[in-house]
Amino acid sequence: MANGCSAHTYLWLGLDEADSDAYLTSTEPIRALNSGYITPIHHKYAFQRTIEPTIDAVPTIYGTIDRGRFESTDDVETDLPALLSNDGTVILKPVSEGRGDGVYVLEDGEQPRLQTGSGTVESTVSDLIADLDGYLVTEFIEQHDYAASIFPDATNTIRIHTLVDPETGEISLHRPSHRFGSPESAPIDNWSKGGYTAPVDTATGEIGRLIALDGRTRSRLGNHPETDARVAGLTVPYWSELCDLVREVASIHRYAPLVGWDVVVTEDGPVLLEGNARPSVVGLQLTEGLLADERLRRAIQQG
Repeated sequence: MANGCSAHTYLWLGLDEADSDAYLTSTEPIRALNSGYITPIHHKYAFQRTIEPTIDAVPTIYGTIDRGRFESTDDVETDLPALLSNDGTVILKPVSEGRGDGVYVLEDGEQPRLQTGSGTVESTVSDLIADLDGYLVTEFIEQHDYAASIFPDATNTIRIHTLVDPETGEISLHRPSHRFGSPESAPIDNWSKGGYTAPVDTATGEIGRLIALDGRTRSRLGNHPETDARVAGLTVPYWSELCDLVREVASIHRYAPLVGWDVVVTEDGPVLLEGNARPSVVGLQLTEGLLADERLRRAIQQG
């Protein structure tokens, strides 16, 4: 542990060169702020069902997997092999895990393939899902070309935070970041799994330089280390629409004042993947400590 946080987090935040008093080193203050309204956001099945009547920019839910058995939703009414044959690719993710833990990509082929963080397994669909329990099966969202060209082997998402003012109800946007996968993190993009992250300008959607760790060294990079694709200076397409989308979902789930929303941009616009009522202190503090922002500091203190 370093300065009250793990050595890994200490390095990501660059606390060796920053005013550490302005930084949160634990998610506990945010957990306390959102206390009583964490489960409705973190249970992915329940979360999506609550917003579907209002927001259609979410992946389609095809069904669930419990004790290795797939159960389709009422409007799908097909088995998983037929569904996979029709769609080509689907996403399997635990209904209540975070940080990308247990998220798999199931692909059709002569022999169906399950992509996990530790490699790819080929077998029958029934064998591939036999050990899964408490999983959601959803549509695979094809990302926009700008993101695929930077790193094609992961879905590269944006995390953007909303804060609901307890007095006025105003929803403000804070600390967006763009995550990009790596060979180590694929098929997901989480920095905690070996991916990269870069701050995004809240007003314009312009992406800054990537932050990367190499052992104990923290680097700021203009290009993706594996693909050499330019990152810094790009502007996220549909940025205004993305901001409107997260404001809308934050309004629905306003009883959790500070939430990080994960969004993927497609060729047709932004798609909301999920929310996190215990957002990473790294993602929140890539550019400066959370306590340096008066609105965020006041919310944490009141929580």
